[in-house]
Amino acid sequence: MKKFFMLLCAVILVFGMVGTSSGALNFTLDSYDVTLHDCGTGLKLYLNPILITPDTMNLEVGDSSTFPFFELGSLEDWVNSNDEGWKDIEVSFDFLNPDVEGIVEGRTRGDEEGQVGIVEWINQPVNFSFGSTGLFTIDLENAIFNTPGSTTIDATLTYVTAVPVPPTILLMGSGLLGLVGYNRNRFNKKS
Repeated sequence: MKKFFMLLCAVILVFGMVGTSSGALNFTLDSYDVTLHDCGTGLKLYLNPILITPDTMNLEVGDSSTFPFFELGSLEDWVNSNDEGWKDIEVSFDFLNPDVEGIVEGRTRGDEEGQVGIVEWINQPVNFSFGSTGLFTIDLENAIFNTPGSTTIDATLTYVTAVPVPPTILLMGSGLLGLVGYNRNRFNKKS
């Protein structure tokens, strides 16, 4: 009987742990804002939003979704030396589900030799944490575009880890309590 009880507690514990990583989530991006720091010298840029918000995508843990996000370009006919300094760019995200906000930072500059604009995102991918253990990442695409001209910046959202659902926590907790109680009872009988 003791072996059966021990086996039952272990099975409950295993099923509780398996349940923490399953399940789909509807990610809902409520809004985003792209900030071009366009003062003084530097390549003058324009922006055209592509993704219309709110936007929802359903992902399982481990899945990714890549989508066209916005168009970035310049109307400048000629890139000269005063366009070659790096200028900051950032994208702020506001998600309704999960309820989380965050910023992805990058930089842009012109290249006089190639007559191109360069977009480079910093510290990719960026982590977005939610709940106790939930995590997803956003990775924006680096790009080079001719001037005058533009490029489409793609974004990739990856669902990394899920938040355990309450029944799963109860299953796992009951398995652990059963094992602790069994071991404590066994220890008390030996003394």
